[in-house]
Amino acid sequence: YMMLCIGTIASFFYPEAPRYLVKSNQIDRAQEVFEKIANYNLADTAAVSKERVRELFRIESSHIAAANEGSDAEEADNLLGQTKAETSDQIVMRDTQDLAQQSWEPPSIMFFLRQRTILINLIAMTVIWIIAAFSFYVNNTFIKYVPGNFENNILVMTSTDIGAAFLAGLISKRYTAKSLFFYYSMLSFAASLLMLLLVSKEQPNWTVPIYVGLARAGVVSTFTTIYLKHPGLFPTLFAVTSMGITNFAARLFVIMAPMVAEVPYPIPVIILTIVQGLSAVSAL
Repeated sequence: YMMLCIGTIASFFYPEAPRYLVKSNQIDRAQEVFEKIANYNLADTAAVSKERVRELFRIESSHIAAANEGSDAEEADNLLGQTKAETSDQIVMRDTQDLAQQSWEPPSIMFFLRQRTILINLIAMTVIWIIAAFSFYVNNTFIKYVPGNFENNILVMTSTDIGAAFLAGLISKRYTAKSLFFYYSMLSFAASLLMLLLVSKEQPNWTVPIYVGLARAGVVSTFTTIYLKHPGLFPTLFAVTSMGITNFAARLFVIMAPMVAEVPYPIPVIILTIVQGLSAVSAL
């Protein structure tokens, strides 16, 4: 609770992302943030004058005309990755010709949902969010029922949390979200399937902690990658809203996690195997 209070108070002093401010034509606030960044880096604040910020907004706005002229360009990839012809921000800007006007207001949520690529990304990310959160909390509760030594299993699981989150952060810079979500889901799927097929509750063997660690690594890596990659899959003006939508959906399904975890073995493992396979399919 103390850390939650500290984080809440600190959020009031944390500056807004300059990228969002520029795209939403909040010139004065964007200049203030740029100046803070320049001062922190001991750089010349003259490079971030109000005129320069207006120029950045003009450049962003000019993408609209270019996108409209090339409206027959190759269609963007659908789902979780780099688009072929344009970024998700440009997809939105393509249909907002009045963006450069001073009276511009942020588009509504329905405006974004009418964009096919954005809608598909949102559906896929919602499925991945739900499965990652559900699997994470099922693991937390079900670990005490996993065959084998409880102390060894819980030690492996907690150690995996730290290592997987750290490595996933490093790996995320090298690969696309689509490939990462697929491979992490397949890792958990394979580990759960092997545990289901090769581990007996009456006579567990030494491989149980390995399967526990691999399954946990896939789930934790997916969670870490979600937070790192999610904002880049949506336009700046819709990134936070989309994360709220997917997170809310995940929280609803997490309610069922403790009930699933209390079902006798091996039913929870069967359910985890199925949902991780579904997560891998959603990332394709």
